[in-house]
Amino acid sequence: MNFTSSSFTKPTGAAGALTAGTGLIYLAKADDMTTIATRFATPTTAEEEVSVDGDHAFTSGKGFAPFYHDPQITETNLVQAMNGEGIGANTMIELTAFYPGKSFEVEALLKERPELICLVGDIDCGNANYTQIGDRCQKAFISEWSHNQGNANDTTPKGYTIKIKAYSTSILNYAGTISIAS
Repeated sequence: MNFTSSSFTKPTGAAGALTAGTGLIYLAKADDMTTIATRFATPTTAEEEVSVDGDHAFTSGKGFAPFYHDPQITETNLVQAMNGEGIGANTMIELTAFYPGKSFEVEALLKERPELICLVGDIDCGNANYTQIGDRCQKAFISEWSHNQGNANDTTPKGYTIKIKAYSTSILNYAGTISIAS
């Protein structure tokens, strides 16, 4: 699958357009990345302890693809799984992304279900701060998806709802460059 700028521009004016305050989630296929930036090798501050050091690099023409994160239709949950002794075994984060309308590129991504690196914009900060979901060792993955085609009287945004999961240990702060596919 090729995320191209012609097929993945910031969605606007789609049927069931989203409200003001809508943030963005950028998805990238891990296989399209030549370098997945990692944590600081020897962090000296609390910020460095939970942040990515550097920028992600991609194969030529590849990059992040923008999807929506909207408070009306998306949610982020931490789910704690316990082992038989009541000790936390795995903590997963679940994130829901939305892409309006119909897209063959999105359908190809959903069919492939690749490992992902996701950057989630903070909608309260105008997408100025990003949280990375998935890292080099524990990538994010698509757990389920649906497509709402709606009907003539439906005001629900029409498009793809995609649930993404990752281990909470792969949640980091990202301040690097966001390369959009060309």
